[in-house]
Amino acid sequence: MKKIMLVLMSALLVFALSACSNDDFEDAPNDSDFQSYNHLRHYDGLKQYDEKDSVYILYIYATWCGACASISNRVLEFADNNYEAIPIVFAHEGANGNPPTDWQYYPTMMVMKNGEVIDDLYVGVAPILGLLNALEDGTYTAD
Repeated sequence: MKKIMLVLMSALLVFALSACSNDDFEDAPNDSDFQSYNHLRHYDGLKQYDEKDSVYILYIYATWCGACASISNRVLEFADNNYEAIPIVFAHEGANGNPPTDWQYYPTMMVMKNGEVIDDLYVGVAPILGLLNALEDGTYTAD
C-alpha cells in the first residue's frame, strides 16, 4: 500500500511541476494552419512584445472555427509579408491567463501597443480582412 501511495504521490508531483513551466509560448496545435509560428501558452507572454514599444497584432482563433479556417491563408500571407513591421502573436483557444481585454468570439484580432488594445476589436471575417488590408496599404488609423 505504501508503494502505491508513493507512486501516486510521485506522479502527482511530476504533473504539478510540469504545469508550472515559465515558458509562455508553445507550438501550434497539430491541426492549426499556423504551425510555423509561436503561440501563446499564457497571455503573460505578451510582455515581451509590450517592452518593444511598437504595434503588434494579437490574433485569437480556434482550430475548430470555420470562420477562422476561412481566413487562415490571408492571415498567413499577412504574417509572412509583414512580420518584421507588424508582428502577429497567435493565441488559440488553449491559451491560459487573462487576455488584454474581454472578447467573446473567434476569430478576434486586436491591435496592441504597450500592453493596451489601441483600437476596437476586430471580430469576424470581414473586419479582420479589412484591418489586414488597411495595415498593408497604409490606410490604417486607430479609432
